[in-house]
Amino acid sequence: MSYINILEEHPYNSVLNLNNRSATDKEWAERYNFIKADRSRLRTSLDASGALVPDWFPLIPMLSDDATRRQEVSLRTNTRYLYVLDSEEDGVGYFLTEIVSPVLAKFVHLPGITYHSFGSHNGVIVDCAFQWGGRRIAIGEYKRNIINVDAWYNSTFDRIPGQNKLTRELRGYAMEYECPQVFCFDINCLVLLQFRAKKLDDMKDCDVDYWVFPRREAHDTVPGYPLRDALYRLLVQGIRRLQNENLPPPTIGSETSCGRAFYSGEPLWRHADGKKHRFQPDGYERDAEENGQLLWKRDGQWYIDEEGRSLGFSHFGEIALVCFDVRIKLCSSFFAPNFSSLSVMASSHSFEFQWKSQTLCGRGGPICLPSHEYANIIRLSLAGGTIQELPNKIILKMQGERHDLFQTEQMFYEKEKGLQELGLVPQYHGLASIGGTPALVLSDLGGTMIHDNPSLAQDENTLRDKLTELLGAIRRAGVVHEDITVLNVLHCDDGRFRLVDFKEAEMNQSIDEDKIEDEVAVQVSDLVLIMKLRYEARMKLQEWESRNKHATPIQYESLLRHNLSSAVNAVDIRGSVLAKDGFINCVRGS
Repeated sequence: MSYINILEEHPYNSVLNLNNRSATDKEWAERYNFIKADRSRLRTSLDASGALVPDWFPLIPMLSDDATRRQEVSLRTNTRYLYVLDSEEDGVGYFLTEIVSPVLAKFVHLPGITYHSFGSHNGVIVDCAFQWGGRRIAIGEYKRNIINVDAWYNSTFDRIPGQNKLTRELRGYAMEYECPQVFCFDINCLVLLQFRAKKLDDMKDCDVDYWVFPRREAHDTVPGYPLRDALYRLLVQGIRRLQNENLPPPTIGSETSCGRAFYSGEPLWRHADGKKHRFQPDGYERDAEENGQLLWKRDGQWYIDEEGRSLGFSHFGEIALVCFDVRIKLCSSFFAPNFSSLSVMASSHSFEFQWKSQTLCGRGGPICLPSHEYANIIRLSLAGGTIQELPNKIILKMQGERHDLFQTEQMFYEKEKGLQELGLVPQYHGLASIGGTPALVLSDLGGTMIHDNPSLAQDENTLRDKLTELLGAIRRAGVVHEDITVLNVLHCDDGRFRLVDFKEAEMNQSIDEDKIEDEVAVQVSDLVLIMKLRYEARMKLQEWESRNKHATPIQYESLLRHNLSSAVNAVDIRGSVLAKDGFINCVRGS
């Protein structure tokens, strides 16, 4: 039986907490500021009846798509005799089974998200992360009975050395992983944190919202708040942040936003007091269609522009699989499927940019791929046809939060003219500016990512030869590119492979033919293996679909979810297996 209200339930299984404590004394955490206790940032309180009441105001409110998402099928966890929580691993097992699993059931389609145990990042190791399209929604750390609940409720935790060390560690994770949504579960309690950084650089000393939820079971007489719902809301906040990541400030009515808050993606507006606020202009509000596309409303109605289009402040809807007829559906009024080109793009919008003392216009939009989205990469067709020195179709790659990566890529294109002349990488046409943000002007190579054409693996020798030719030429130019995946190798209309995305490339590297041969062979083998796995997965999926073609849509969806791990294995862009939560974001018709 399904329980659509499972997020509002406490777990039914009994727990014995042996109350063993872990300590936190990580040397690297000393370089980060502790979180200052502030009663105005404590977002949980007790009402007159003793019930725990969270204040969700700092988060973007639940929108229309949440109603759809929360009604996704969920099952209660299996009954068991008893959880005995002794080690940190015991706590992780409990949290994954009783809290994470029911929550992930709500994120099968809108959007499909995955849970990952994490490795090291600059020597800092966080325990886990939730991801959407390869980007972090939220990160989490597991402990044992370390959180002093009373001190957090009284907002005195920053005076206690052990709690002080813990908050330094949690801020360190947020900064290193550039993720403002953080949680900590210590067997006894779940703490949610939101680092209110208007800009990425503000993470080091920004205010922090905090929610404190003691763990409860369904049979407890002491009231509490369901951890499942709390975690769900934190994940939705992370999704909203990514839906607006790196987008330019919107204009609504006569008002233009003065920026976006890094921690939420929300547009900021300058009010009469001269301060920036998250509150939108009078009469306007943000909402989401049931499919997740973020749009503006005015006086309760969807806001329509003069051309009869809904006006959105997010360029992207979520991409979901319509299971019963295996079509890819873009859940957004802005998009239409186009599998023959590299990307699916927003319905054409006018963009103005400055280039070489000229103000130029083009129509297009940010690139949206079936398995990935790039808010800072805009594909344009120039108004009035080809402009002297520029092709008709161009790519504008805007600078993001990491200025150093943008500068690395700019340096690559300015230096590596030979690779451009050979036609192995995009042609570089200098710098442009979009609303004050610098952008690389690149030729549009067209074609498709090899990620989207698994059938290339049918002829393994040809695939291997083409990859070897391309990557060998790049390496012999003195460029070391360690971040080559099936997403940035393009299969172009002339049959050749080309490479894009050089923000992490290293230049002026030594050229040793023997070493180059070995290095390239390793990269090629990795890519070929991923393509073979993707092709085999697609064949298995097609075979399975042919056996179940008479299933009703509901039966089909249920069967697909049940058989996904064995039929598809959902190979991601680096060849690892995605969490088996029933969402295909990498296997589709080529």
